Formats: sequence, C-alpha cells, structure tokens
Amino acid sequence: MIDATETEVDRMLTNHERGEVAKTALDRQGKVVLVDSLEEAVDLVNHIAPEHLCLLLDDPGSWVDKIKHAGGLFLGEYSPEVMGDYIAGPSHVMPTGGTAGFWIRSQRAPLPADYASGRP
Repeated sequence: MIDATETEVDRMLTNHERGEVAKTALDRQGKVVLVDSLEEAVDLVNHIAPEHLCLLLDDPGSWVDKIKHAGGLFLGEYSPEVMGDYIAGPSHVMPTGGTAGFWIRSQRAPLPADYASGRP
C-alpha cells in the first residue's frame, strides 16, 4: 500500500506545474505511515496534532469524538480541506506545527468539523 501511494504521489507531482515545490515540501515534512487499525491511526493523529485532518471513511462521524488534537476536521470524500479555506471555515487562525495538541485544550471549544455531501 505504501509503494502504491508513493507511486501515485510521484505521478501527480510530475504532472503538476508546481510539482517541484510540492516535492520539496513533502521531502522535508511529508511522511507515509501504515497503521494496523483505525484506532492506531487515531492515536497517531492525536500525537501528531495536525492542523487539518481529512477523514475519508465510510462513517467519518463515528470517529469525530475520538479525535482530540486537530485544528480542523473534514469529514468524507466531498469535504476536502480547501473547503475550509474558502467555503466553510470558522476562521483561518489554525494551529500549525503540531500545536493543536495544546491549542484545542486551551480553547476549550469543540473541534470544527466540516461535512459536505455529494448530493445536488
């Protein structure tokens, strides 16, 4: 699975006008991690505390309460992170660099979660 993912990312970068910029960023900060279960993935997410997290799962809503440290959640295949940037975002003050681990706790607010359906 990791090999297939890396091959697809390389293909996408080759065909993108800013592919070299994206490749440099991924080389410096990107990681591909294979976990044994969704529970292990949640533990990893809560440890990393990402600025944005896209849950591309059949039932993403059932995992929301388990995510404790993320800046913004995007639920399902029709809710890309860019939706939060331009359509549904609460604001653009998001915790970067893993700071969601303490940023969310200090705010004492629920995680912002965005969801869009593919229905017209």
